Amino acid sequence: MTNTEQGAERLNTNQDHQDRFQILKWINLLTWISPHDSTLDQHTFLSRKEPGTGGWLLESDEYKDWKTTKGQTLFCPGIPGAGKTILSVILIEDLENQFRHDPNVGVAYFYLNHHLEADQSVVQVLASLLRQLVAGRRDIPKEIQEMYDMRTEKVYKPKFDAIYKAIRSVAGLYEKVFVVIDALDECPEVDGRRSELLKAIAQLQVDISTNLLCTSRHIPDIEACFTKSTLVEVRATENDVRAYLDSHLDRLPGFVARSRHLQDEVKEAIVRAVDGRFLLAYFHLESLAYKRSPKALRAALTTLPSGSDACHQIYQDTIHHALMWIVYTKKPLTTLQLREALAVEENDPDIDIDNLPEIGDIITACGGLVAVNKGADMFQLSHHTVQEFFEQMQGTWIPDANSRITRVCLTYLSFLPFHEGPSESCSEFEKRLDNYSLYGYAARYWGLHAHRVPPSEVFAFFDQDHAFQASHQAFLVMDGRSSQLIDLDKRLQQPTTGLHVCACFGLLDAMHELNQPDTVDLQDAFGLTPLAVAARYGQLTSMQLLLEHGANANAVDGMGEGARSPLYWAAKSGKEGCVRLILEKLYPDSAYGRVLLTWVVSEGHTSIVKLLLDMPGVDLSPQDKHDCLYEAILNNDLESVRLLVSRVDIDLSFQYESPIGLHSHLELAIMFKRPEVFEILIESGKGDFTARGIGGWTLPHLCVVYNSTEVARVLLRTVDVDKDAKDDRGMTPLSLATRVGNVQIAKMLSAKSSHGS
Repeated sequence: MTNTEQGAERLNTNQDHQDRFQILKWINLLTWISPHDSTLDQHTFLSRKEPGTGGWLLESDEYKDWKTTKGQTLFCPGIPGAGKTILSVILIEDLENQFRHDPNVGVAYFYLNHHLEADQSVVQVLASLLRQLVAGRRDIPKEIQEMYDMRTEKVYKPKFDAIYKAIRSVAGLYEKVFVVIDALDECPEVDGRRSELLKAIAQLQVDISTNLLCTSRHIPDIEACFTKSTLVEVRATENDVRAYLDSHLDRLPGFVARSRHLQDEVKEAIVRAVDGRFLLAYFHLESLAYKRSPKALRAALTTLPSGSDACHQIYQDTIHHALMWIVYTKKPLTTLQLREALAVEENDPDIDIDNLPEIGDIITACGGLVAVNKGADMFQLSHHTVQEFFEQMQGTWIPDANSRITRVCLTYLSFLPFHEGPSESCSEFEKRLDNYSLYGYAARYWGLHAHRVPPSEVFAFFDQDHAFQASHQAFLVMDGRSSQLIDLDKRLQQPTTGLHVCACFGLLDAMHELNQPDTVDLQDAFGLTPLAVAARYGQLTSMQLLLEHGANANAVDGMGEGARSPLYWAAKSGKEGCVRLILEKLYPDSAYGRVLLTWVVSEGHTSIVKLLLDMPGVDLSPQDKHDCLYEAILNNDLESVRLLVSRVDIDLSFQYESPIGLHSHLELAIMFKRPEVFEILIESGKGDFTARGIGGWTLPHLCVVYNSTEVARVLLRTVDVDKDAKDDRGMTPLSLATRVGNVQIAKMLSAKSSHGS
């Protein structure tokens, strides 16, 4: 039963209005913490588990010791196709069956999936673990309720520090916590995400003594993190393979079912060939399903491939084209998009409806390697390890896959109907997308596939000016700008240049030929130069080439305060290397640097905040300083808060005109319930901690007014406050807390008084 289903069941069976309200609140809170419900993944994978498999690990001494000894780590590496994910499913099922009704034991898990990397940042993984630990409590933990209550009118999602602290806090409510992370190798290395996740789960082990179990392929940097852990190698055992085959021999032709001897031959041949790769048993069985005689089947048994290239040998002649689009696209395609992609042939003037393959034929041709996710209406590989096989073999298996995809996309974008040029209205554009399903993908991503395509092919597309400009309009819309803007912003109908597009995609060979003195600083309809476009999309190599050819690093896309330079776009991309490159070329004026710094702080790009603070000549005004710190406090960005208070001269007790009224930063930390932020502010010593604000309220008064219990705890622990200070109405913090019914803070103040300080 999923987390949400558990809440819904309680909701349906409990008629008490107050309880119903609390349960609804509980469900909403879980969704707010993390929209990803890992229990749904578990249910999906459970349906693929073969009865009788995985028992060897459940009965192993290593697993039994891990389960009974607190704070142990069990690392389960294995070759691709060994069945690591299904073993994770089996272990999680075992833990849940044993501890489901034990309130002192928490179980949380996460299945990493490289297809979903946009939804699997380190914060999102930890948030999912937190969601599961919260769901295991009868009542909403106080710390989580307070974090939930921190939300302001501005949408607030907790960042790493807040999530991590919450996990520590909630895990402390259990006597033992089991955490299972499947497929660490599927966590991308981009932006250091994998190392950040490894560091986070290692720290969890130290801080809360979790019982941690991780699976992964054999990858040195991952294995290096588990050198002191108990290790169990995951391989498909002969018994597990036989159990799988016994359950699925009915997939083979009827003559196999009628011959016990032939069944034994099949099982023995496949068991010999799989070489510890559970997935190969599946592949081989599927490849035999189409044999039409015992002779043909026996002939196939003698040539069953084994090892890492088995998939390549089995399916080389039948599935290249379909799998190429499923494996190498930048985002999953819908069923209709894939059908259109497979139907396109060189020099087609339009989509040929008669050439569209049927969904069932695609599935059959792929021998069971792909399936249709009916909920999302898209093709997907039947197992993530299939993706691993083909990615590993990219050098030999369709080495020109991306170039082939590029050519299909450019053929598609060159269809005759698109030679009419950009759409002139939202309705016209929507109709174009409805009639040409692949159009949006082709326009948005063709350039990311085109890095090995000769520039001449790219230029040939640019020469079809109307079709090229139409595709750029679609790119802008698919990149996140609502198609509604076509009616409102006529710039979406205006032309761009080939250099702008190549800079956006990082097509360096084409840029070398297009980059001329009279084009390097041309502005598009939005006022962006090619350098600004490259900066916006984080294309460092494009930026380097343009700057080497004399691009103006100070060019802006407008006038006055709204003007934005390449430095702004580099900062917006969040790519530190792009920002450094621009800063090497210019010294931004003070006013622009101040505006940019405030914006970067609001986005949480701490490393870029530091770069900008180091810029010569950026002299922050008092209001700039306050605005920057306000954004950092609002977002609970501890690193930026720490950086700003250490580098900027600022009075934290001064009441300034913030976006929400007259407040000091100490008061803002109390108001937003940011105890970690408050402690950083206190430790800085920059302010008068006895200062009074509106109504004569001191800091303890404000903690009562804003019901900020955790901040009060930090305040009373770190600052020698005047507990007897009276506000303008003659009330002390304790009398105010008693009057408004804030029992927790009243107890803390009373305890402070009883200790004489």
